[in-house]
Amino acid sequence: MVKVAYTPAGPAFRILRDMHVLILNQYALPSGEAGITRNADIGAELVARGHIVTIIASDYDYMTREPTRRRADERGDNVRGVSFKWLSTGTYSANDRRRILSMGRYGVAAAWAGLRVRPAPDVVIGSSPQPLAGLAASVVARMRHIPFIFEARDIWPSALVDLGAIRRNSTTHRLLVWLERHLYRTANAVVSVPPRGALRLAELGLDPHKVTHIPNGASTALREPGPLPETLERLLQEADGRFVLAYAGAIGVPHRFDTILDALGQLRANQRELYDRLAVVLVGDGVAAAPIRARAEALRLNNLRIHSPVPKPAVRSFLVRADACLMQAAASDHFRYGFSPNKLFDYFAAGKPVLIASAHPTLVDETGAGIRYEPGDPSALVAALSAIMNIPEGERRKMGERGRRLAETEYSMATITDRYEALLEKVVAGHRR
Repeated sequence: MVKVAYTPAGPAFRILRDMHVLILNQYALPSGEAGITRNADIGAELVARGHIVTIIASDYDYMTREPTRRRADERGDNVRGVSFKWLSTGTYSANDRRRILSMGRYGVAAAWAGLRVRPAPDVVIGSSPQPLAGLAASVVARMRHIPFIFEARDIWPSALVDLGAIRRNSTTHRLLVWLERHLYRTANAVVSVPPRGALRLAELGLDPHKVTHIPNGASTALREPGPLPETLERLLQEADGRFVLAYAGAIGVPHRFDTILDALGQLRANQRELYDRLAVVLVGDGVAAAPIRARAEALRLNNLRIHSPVPKPAVRSFLVRADACLMQAAASDHFRYGFSPNKLFDYFAAGKPVLIASAHPTLVDETGAGIRYEPGDPSALVAALSAIMNIPEGERRKMGERGRRLAETEYSMATITDRYEALLEKVVAGHRR
């Protein structure tokens, strides 16, 4: 099918052929689920515009660390028009050898599945942070003679080094840098989710002009609230009358949730009245969830609760019940590239002020949508908590509204998809010339 679209700038008309977009992302999930839904959300918007979108993902839920009931075979699922192909990649419960094996199994299986997808795709996207997804996508692109876009969701392996997961200049680090350089070099275009991803290509001596910044955006699944699980409703009722600080997302090692526990301990020791007024509710899961829960219980931090992940519509209901939202992160130099976490835009969409941990300027403090504090510093978090809790409710509401305006304009899923669609058309047209 051919579409004719009027464009006010340049030629009066341009011819757009509907594209089949193939996306390889081990951790991708359908719209509305708890987890990484960026590709599915953008994919659904592209489908609504007449394109075909296929996503090849793992049938193992990276967040809950449990197998799903998805069908790991050729038939897959169709969610909001996006076709999902599920691969069986094995289970793991930590960032260990079994997870590395799972990543390897996905890379091989995804490349094979990508070579058999019908109808033939016009372009393939390999999405990190799993680097073998990008490598599999590059193989599919070469074998099927189609363009390859590498989507850098995080700047790896820099993040792994800065967070202490691997040693700088170790064999593993050098291998990953070689793979990173290969993916950037062979890609027809690079999508950087962090705003300053072009800096990394410049550091590697590659062309930074290959990079297009396409950030995350507010999930369309958060437009309407959904029912809360009874267990989460009970937690919020227990917190009734307190200032509710909400977090919704992965609870992993890179987030350094120990900072929150240390801050709550300081608050209890030095500002008891403020501590008694506060309820911190974390909704999510990950490798750090159990240790954080155990330490909170050992410290008797009775104003912190952790609840398992809930679907995106329920996240909306949870966030609108909060007074402020938390964007926790570790003190890491890799944030010099910037960051664009999904949850931040979900917070904006809910119209809530945000406490954000970052050593570098962010949208939150640049637009007055909340308060930025130094990551890894419990005292800085205590100061931010004290400040946000003592700001008059009307001013907090204005902070939230500034974030909501961003979520509805620059960071709406429709606007994000506009940028992606324009890049896809440019890459596909350029490849055929």
